[in-house]
Amino acid sequence: MLETISAAGVWANKVHCIGFYATDSRPATFSRSPSGYMDDDLGLDYIVKHFDAYTTPTGTLPDTPPRWRMLIVDGHSSHVAWPVVEYALDHRIVPYCLPPHSTHLMQPLDVACFSPLGRAYRTAL
Repeated sequence: MLETISAAGVWANKVHCIGFYATDSRPATFSRSPSGYMDDDLGLDYIVKHFDAYTTPTGTLPDTPPRWRMLIVDGHSSHVAWPVVEYALDHRIVPYCLPPHSTHLMQPLDVACFSPLGRAYRTAL
Protein backbone atom coordinates (compact mmCIF):
# COMPACT_ATOMS: atom_id res chain seq x y z
CA MET A 1 0.00 0.00 0.00
CA LEU A 2 1.32 3.45 -0.87
CA GLU A 3 -0.17 6.09 1.39
CA THR A 4 0.08 9.73 0.43
CA ILE A 5 -0.71 12.81 2.47
CA SER A 6 -0.24 16.31 1.14
CA ALA A 7 0.41 19.57 2.89
CA ALA A 8 -2.09 21.02 0.44
CA GLY A 9 -4.82 18.73 1.73
CA VAL A 10 -4.77 16.10 -1.02
CA TRP A 11 -5.38 12.65 0.42
CA ALA A 12 -4.94 9.52 -1.62
CA ASN A 13 -4.42 5.83 -1.33
CA LYS A 14 -3.01 3.46 -3.92
CA VAL A 15 -3.79 -0.14 -3.04
CA HIS A 16 -4.99 -3.33 -4.71
CA CYS A 17 -8.37 -3.28 -2.88
CA ILE A 18 -11.17 -1.48 -4.72
CA GLY A 19 -13.15 1.15 -2.81
CA PHE A 20 -10.79 1.73 0.13
CA TYR A 21 -11.49 5.21 1.59
CA ALA A 22 -12.38 6.93 -1.69
CA THR A 23 -14.97 9.71 -1.55
CA ASP A 24 -15.85 12.65 -3.77
CA SER A 25 -13.77 14.96 -1.59
CA ARG A 26 -10.91 12.47 -1.07
CA PRO A 27 -9.85 10.92 -4.36
CA ALA A 28 -8.15 7.56 -4.49
CA THR A 29 -6.43 5.79 -7.34
CA PHE A 30 -5.89 2.06 -7.56
CA SER A 31 -3.27 -0.04 -9.26
CA ARG A 32 -1.37 -3.21 -8.60
CA SER A 33 1.69 -4.95 -9.89
CA PRO A 34 1.79 -8.59 -11.00
CA SER A 35 3.75 -9.45 -7.84
CA GLY A 36 1.51 -7.42 -5.52
CA TYR A 37 4.48 -5.32 -4.39
CA MET A 38 5.43 -1.75 -5.27
CA ASP A 39 7.65 -1.62 -8.35
CA ASP A 40 9.15 0.97 -10.71
CA ASP A 41 6.16 0.85 -13.08
CA LEU A 42 3.76 1.61 -10.22
CA GLY A 43 6.07 4.42 -9.08
CA LEU A 44 5.78 6.05 -12.50
CA ASP A 45 2.05 5.35 -12.64
CA TYR A 46 1.65 7.05 -9.25
CA ILE A 47 3.54 10.23 -10.12
CA VAL A 48 1.80 10.59 -13.51
CA LYS A 49 -1.78 9.58 -12.72
CA HIS A 50 -2.05 10.71 -9.15
CA PHE A 51 0.56 13.11 -7.81
CA ASP A 52 0.81 15.27 -10.92
CA ALA A 53 -2.90 15.05 -11.68
CA TYR A 54 -3.97 16.15 -8.20
CA THR A 55 -1.27 18.70 -7.40
CA THR A 56 -0.90 20.64 -10.65
CA PRO A 57 -1.81 24.24 -9.80
CA THR A 58 -4.90 25.61 -11.51
CA GLY A 59 -5.76 29.16 -12.42
CA THR A 60 -2.27 30.24 -13.47
CA LEU A 61 -1.95 33.16 -15.85
CA PRO A 62 -1.39 32.41 -19.55
CA ASP A 63 2.27 32.04 -20.54
CA THR A 64 3.22 31.55 -16.89
CA PRO A 65 4.98 28.27 -16.09
CA PRO A 66 3.31 26.22 -13.35
CA ARG A 67 4.77 26.44 -9.87
CA TRP A 68 7.27 23.83 -8.71
CA ARG A 69 6.01 21.16 -6.30
CA MET A 70 7.96 18.90 -3.93
CA LEU A 71 7.44 15.18 -3.51
CA ILE A 72 9.14 13.76 -0.41
CA VAL A 73 10.10 10.09 -0.89
CA ASP A 74 12.23 7.44 0.73
CA GLY A 75 14.93 5.64 -1.22
CA HIS A 76 12.73 2.82 -2.57
CA SER A 77 13.63 2.07 -6.19
CA SER A 78 10.09 2.89 -7.33
CA HIS A 79 10.59 6.47 -6.12
CA VAL A 80 14.05 7.09 -7.57
CA ALA A 81 13.95 5.13 -10.85
CA TRP A 82 15.13 7.31 -13.73
CA PRO A 83 11.73 7.42 -15.56
CA VAL A 84 10.12 8.70 -12.35
CA VAL A 85 12.80 11.35 -11.75
CA GLU A 86 12.80 12.39 -15.42
CA TYR A 87 9.01 12.78 -15.45
CA ALA A 88 9.14 14.73 -12.19
CA LEU A 89 11.70 17.22 -13.42
CA ASP A 90 9.96 17.63 -16.80
CA HIS A 91 6.73 18.49 -14.92
CA ARG A 92 8.24 20.85 -12.33
CA ILE A 93 8.20 18.33 -9.47
CA VAL A 94 11.21 18.21 -7.16
CA PRO A 95 11.68 14.70 -5.78
CA TYR A 96 13.27 15.05 -2.34
CA CYS A 97 14.72 11.77 -1.11
CA LEU A 98 15.07 11.35 2.64
CA PRO A 99 18.45 10.09 3.87
CA PRO A 100 18.75 6.29 4.20
CA HIS A 101 17.81 4.70 7.53
CA SER A 102 16.21 7.92 8.78
CA THR A 103 12.59 7.58 7.75
CA HIS A 104 11.54 6.54 11.27
CA LEU A 105 12.82 9.93 12.45
CA MET A 106 11.81 12.06 9.46
CA GLN A 107 8.34 10.70 8.72
CA PRO A 108 6.16 11.59 11.70
CA LEU A 109 3.06 10.39 9.87
CA ASP A 110 4.33 6.83 10.24
CA VAL A 111 4.04 7.14 14.02
CA ALA A 112 1.18 9.63 14.43
CA CYS A 113 -1.12 8.52 11.62
CA PHE A 114 -0.29 5.21 9.99
CA SER A 115 0.66 3.30 13.13
CA PRO A 116 -2.80 3.76 14.74
CA LEU A 117 -4.41 3.01 11.37
CA GLY A 118 -2.42 -0.23 11.13
CA ARG A 119 -3.39 -1.25 14.68
CA ALA A 120 -7.08 -0.56 13.97
CA TYR A 121 -6.88 -2.50 10.71
CA ARG A 122 -5.25 -5.51 12.44
CA THR A 123 -7.86 -5.38 15.21
CA ALA A 124 -10.69 -5.29 12.66
CA LEU A 125 -9.22 -8.28 10.83
